[in-house]
This record gives sequence, C-alpha cells and structure tokens, in this order.
Amino acid sequence: ADVTEACVKLNWSKPAGNVDIYHVKFGGASIRNKTEGSEVCNLTPGSPYTFFVLSGVEDNSIWSDESNVTTYTRPGKVSHLNVTQNTHSSLLLAWERPAGHTTGFGVTAATDSDRVLFNETVTQEKVNVTSLPPGTKITLNVTALTAGGKLEGETVTVVSYTTPTPVSDLVLRTTSNTLNASWNSANGDTFDVELWLDGELVGPIYSVSTAEKPFVGLKAAANYAVRVSAVTGHLRSLPKEASAFTKLLPPTDARLRSADKHQITFEWSAPENIAKVNYTVRLYSTFWGQDWSHAENETFHTFDGLKSGTNYGFEVRTVANGAESDPAVASNYTVAVKKEISLSMMCSSAQSLLCDKQSTRDSVFNELNTHFRELLGDSVVWKLVKQEN
Repeated sequence: ADVTEACVKLNWSKPAGNVDIYHVKFGGASIRNKTEGSEVCNLTPGSPYTFFVLSGVEDNSIWSDESNVTTYTRPGKVSHLNVTQNTHSSLLLAWERPAGHTTGFGVTAATDSDRVLFNETVTQEKVNVTSLPPGTKITLNVTALTAGGKLEGETVTVVSYTTPTPVSDLVLRTTSNTLNASWNSANGDTFDVELWLDGELVGPIYSVSTAEKPFVGLKAAANYAVRVSAVTGHLRSLPKEASAFTKLLPPTDARLRSADKHQITFEWSAPENIAKVNYTVRLYSTFWGQDWSHAENETFHTFDGLKSGTNYGFEVRTVANGAESDPAVASNYTVAVKKEISLSMMCSSAQSLLCDKQSTRDSVFNELNTHFRELLGDSVVWKLVKQEN
C-alpha cells in the first residue's frame, strides 16, 4: 500500500473466476469498487489501519473470503519548531506535535559540511541538543515517526548557531589620549566592542572583523573599560572585560598666586582633555633643609610656616591609579624682612700703603661678594653693599 498523511492507496490482484465488484472495509467504514485498487482518504495521520477486501458478484449474493493488510498512514509534520537557550556547546530544540498519532521524533543536527553532530529519537516535544562545537552554524531537523519508527513524516528544518566562546587574552595599551585593545579568539565571525567610562557607554557598539580595536581622542588619566564579545550569526558570547588608565599629562603653567613673609600660594592649570584627577604638590628649600609634600584636588595650594626672604622651589604632579606624571615646576620668594649687618675688616701688609690702595679694597670686596654668593646663592634674599668712607 502507498500511504500519505491522510490516504492509503490499495492495490490487489483479480482472483480467478467471475468477479464483478470489490468490497473494502476499514475502521467501521466501507467502500465498493469495480477495479483492482482503491484510494482511501480522510484518514488520521500516523495511525494504523487494517483493510479487508472481499470480491463478489453484481447482485451481492456471493462474497469471497476476506483478504486483509495492515498499514499506517504517514505521520504529519511538526510545527512551531524553534531554538532557545543557545550556549557555546548546546541548544534547546522544541516543537509542537502534529495532528494524529506519533510514536516519537527523529532529531538530527549537522554542520554546513553535513557532519552529523547529533542523531537521536525522542518521545517528548523538546530535546537538549548537546556536544556541539562553539560558534558554529547548526542545521537541525525534526521528523515525526510512527510504526515503531519505521515510517517518517515530512522533515522540518531550522537553522541556528551555538554561541562563540568568550575571547581570551584581552590586552589594553594606552597613551594619554589613545587606547588599543587586542585579544585572541578561537571562534566568532565578528566581534562587538564596547568602550565604557564611569559606567557609561562611550560612542556606539563597534563591530569589527579582526581581533583588535583602536580608540582615539580619549581623556587623559581616565579609567576606561573595554568589553569584547565574539559574534556568530545573531548570537554573542559572554563579554570579556578589561580596564586601563590612559597615561597622565602633567599640569601646566605652574605660577605664583600670592606670597607674604611666612606664606606662599602656587597655582597651576589642569592638563587639557583630562578626567578629574588629584595632584601632589611639593615645596622645598635646600638652604633651610625644608621639604613638604601634600595631596591636593584643587588647582592651587597654600603653604605656611615659611621663612621670610627665602626662595622656595615648587613642583606639582597629576596623580591617578597610583601613578604620577612629570612635574610642572616654579619657584618664588617669600616677602623678605630685611636686616642690615655691618662688617668691618682690618688690612695689614708688609708692603707700604698697600691696604690704602683702592684696587686692594675692591679686590677684597669682590672676594667677599664671591664668598657670600657661593654660600647663599639665590636661596635667600641678600645683598652685599660696600660703604664708602
């Protein structure tokens, strides 16, 4: 018998003798036919039927013994086949049972190269398809079965993907205003790359085909995070994230803001295009052996408890992520409290009248001036003046 989902086509041989008509009985119904064959329709898909055929004469007065055959209609095809819960090695395949009867479902999964990855018969309307390669296009087939799996319905196909495995070895390299991200990936057709700063996405989500993405025009001393997901089909892997600070730029234009006898204030300009950072400031006098360092979050700092008339050196650095920039430097004097000190010198010489010569007096004064310059330099305010008689 030839079968479809709703029909069975019967054929038989004419018996010897005189035959005018055939009587076909099945499932409480019957039909009559004058040819050696009959197509019976409106049957239930996937169901067993036993057909009885009798031959007779025209007036129905004489009928032969019954001949019978048992067969199944072909099962229907499943509907609403869908894929969910995609991972890098499995996916959940589900469908709705067709009308009629089925004894199970044949499920296969294969790659584009027709390599069969999964082949099982199940009785429920879903199956977890496992042991799949990551980042791969998967063709999935479901076929309704009946007659103990011997008779198949029409196969229904759906195409899906396993998710790629996450990328590895994500490395960020930075300058003061650029960042370059690179990574390794065993699978994935493309990559989605996101740049984040302070919990906010910076720019769009970039789709790239190579395992590298540069970013330019960034803020200095900012802690940027990069998230990378491998993409296959419409599916993304779990993201891999790394963060790094862009390099520090030093402050600029360190300068005096104000000074008095015991206090001095320096100010500076923040680097351009920089995220909010802190600073370290230093004030020192090598002459007095003084040295102070402080943390600061403003662009100025006041030092007090200083000595008057002293030249103080000043340094300011940007600080972020435990690193410091090169310094911006300046120096200036506190206001001097001047005090006059008189020095007298006695001159004796074996040469007559040598000490009275102007050249001798000038030479001694110059030597004394040189001595004080070596001793005091520009560390404090001082001036040596020769008094004329």
